Amino acid sequence: MYMVNGLPKPGAQEFTGKRWVVLCAGGAGWNNYPFQASIYHAYHIFINHGIPADNIIVMHPDDLASSKHNPTPGIVVNQVNGTDVYHDVPKHYIGDEVTPKNFLGVLRGDPELKAAGKLVVDGGPNDHIFVFFMGHGSVDLNMYIYIAHKLQESIDFPRGTLFAKDLINELKGMHHAQRYAKLLFYLEAIDSGSMFDKLLPADINVYAVTSSKPDQASWACCYDTVRKAYVGGHFSQHWYADNEISDVNIETIDQQFLYISLHNKIDIQNNTFEEAQHYGDLTIGQLTLSEFFGLKKQSYNPQITRIYNGQCEYVDQRDIAIHLTEQNIMHSRDNVEKLRYTRELGHILNGRRYADKHLIAMLDAIKPLTGLWATDAISGRHPLNNRDCYKKFVETFSDRCFNLSKNPYFYGKLNAFVNVCESLTDTTGEELALNLMTLYGKLNAFVNVCESLTDTTGEELALNLMTRYCEQNVHLDLNVQVLLAIIV
Repeated sequence: MYMVNGLPKPGAQEFTGKRWVVLCAGGAGWNNYPFQASIYHAYHIFINHGIPADNIIVMHPDDLASSKHNPTPGIVVNQVNGTDVYHDVPKHYIGDEVTPKNFLGVLRGDPELKAAGKLVVDGGPNDHIFVFFMGHGSVDLNMYIYIAHKLQESIDFPRGTLFAKDLINELKGMHHAQRYAKLLFYLEAIDSGSMFDKLLPADINVYAVTSSKPDQASWACCYDTVRKAYVGGHFSQHWYADNEISDVNIETIDQQFLYISLHNKIDIQNNTFEEAQHYGDLTIGQLTLSEFFGLKKQSYNPQITRIYNGQCEYVDQRDIAIHLTEQNIMHSRDNVEKLRYTRELGHILNGRRYADKHLIAMLDAIKPLTGLWATDAISGRHPLNNRDCYKKFVETFSDRCFNLSKNPYFYGKLNAFVNVCESLTDTTGEELALNLMTLYGKLNAFVNVCESLTDTTGEELALNLMTRYCEQNVHLDLNVQVLLAIIV
């Protein structure tokens, strides 16, 4: 195990500003147990390091402790056979309040939120801010927040998506307004590197650490047989472990990043996954952890290091539902219960096939505009340059076809819209109209193309076509909606 040695960095005890911490879980529901459990664990870490409770802002759906699936009501754990981490966690923003808008508002110290009695970062030019977000992600977005930019550049929230460009612009605005001296951002999500890669400037005093590269998965870990849930995040387990065995007054951010890099990487069949990355102003890495985490050293906990030292299996975040069901089948001793879980697994897989069918049909429908078959659109890896186009496609797809917050399976497919936006070409209005009419005819979608189109650019036409296709073909009955609800 990597151990930290050295002397305190000069000036580490001279920091006189305030320390602020923002913790956000970007996913609700039992399958997303690791997101909230990890945030709760982080809250206690910062309390134990001496950060005042009034300076720690927590955003979480808050649906685990009281869940019907919870065999220990009121208790949430972040380790197998672990202790409760839910106790004393504040409810600053819960349920529907956990949105991208409120997340950014908290960071900037939004006066309207403050006037409404909500806790925000009331930062100034001498203050340090630490942010930890854990949730689903995809290219260029975080949702819910889920994350993105796997090429997708976004992260997901329970309600909504945060795109990379919007996050970076917010950080730039905060820097310009002198809302912080330095900001440290830890992000755990699939494709998390895409939120900062080639986007985060080195001159706004922000240092970002992500759980993976822009095009890599992020992993959950530690299956709990009592709760029938994965209770931890692979990335967060490692930086928690490092915090709990190291002296924050001595260890630097760079040293913690090295520890994470050495332990977080996953090798499966000669393929490497979840390689931690760092971006932005890397000189901040020379500072001690205490300048963001607080001055108190935590007590050594041998159970913590044992749990984190390679003794937890790990699974792709997007496949948690499948792995949970497989675990339930494996551990069920009752044949009736085993049959129920087997049927549930079949429903999940059938739901994914149903989702793939509609996505492929929609992408093939706009092939005359993009030149891409659906298989190429889904498997291709174009760099994302046209972010405005990508955002329009993602939002239209979520609004008109499949709500991404309810169907996170599609986060793994959003790269198709990167390829669509990077492949669109202009043709004459006549040619486009003919192509569209032909496509609509093949799809049995009776529409008046000439009257419905308002713009002749390929992007607008493709968006119109996608919207039309979804309106005509994805009107789901109740049974299908129930089926899709478990595609996570």
